Amino acid sequence: MKHIALIISVAILSLTSALAQVDISFKLPQLPNEELVIGHYFAEQHLVHDTIFLNKKGVGTFKKETSFDRGIYFVVLPDNKYFELLMSDDQNYSVETDTTELIGNMKIKGCTENEAFYKYQNAIIPLSQKISALSENKQAETSEELSDLEKEVEVLWKKIVEANPNTFLANLLRAMNDVKPNGRDVYEHINFAEKGLLNTPIIYETTRRHIAK
Repeated sequence: MKHIALIISVAILSLTSALAQVDISFKLPQLPNEELVIGHYFAEQHLVHDTIFLNKKGVGTFKKETSFDRGIYFVVLPDNKYFELLMSDDQNYSVETDTTELIGNMKIKGCTENEAFYKYQNAIIPLSQKISALSENKQAETSEELSDLEKEVEVLWKKIVEANPNTFLANLLRAMNDVKPNGRDVYEHINFAEKGLLNTPIIYETTRRHIAK
């Protein structure tokens, strides 16, 4: 009987694992026996979902029987640093990074959208820093360099969109970047059929900027 009970228990555990719609493993070696908090954005709000417990090796797995709604999710560390993940069609993957450089050392396996998302972030951050520094310089000779950097940003995000068509990531990058300053429709760069954009700050920020004009 004990053997039968054991077999049944193993079968139930295997079935539960197989049915899990969300199965994300985390590895942060510098955070043994710590907790991570996962949540998502909604307009200006930060809505917390759950806690992820890491073992003595800084490894933990988050499983959930129902999928997360599409959107940008944040994972907060004990020191309040955080990184972001996209929740889209594929919610079974692994995340590995370290606290010295969360974005730069991020390794995603099993989710092409998040892999592309971090490729974008690692490329856009230095470009944005250069643009910000040049924008503070009002000298005429910087305008051409600034224009070149802005074109480089455009080429970057459009290339990623082209490589990932019809995805949440593609709609996200368009909403973040494809803004027409003189466009008649302030929301023309936003695909409202993509419900995941509601779980980001983008629509709220677009509205806020429009009202502030």
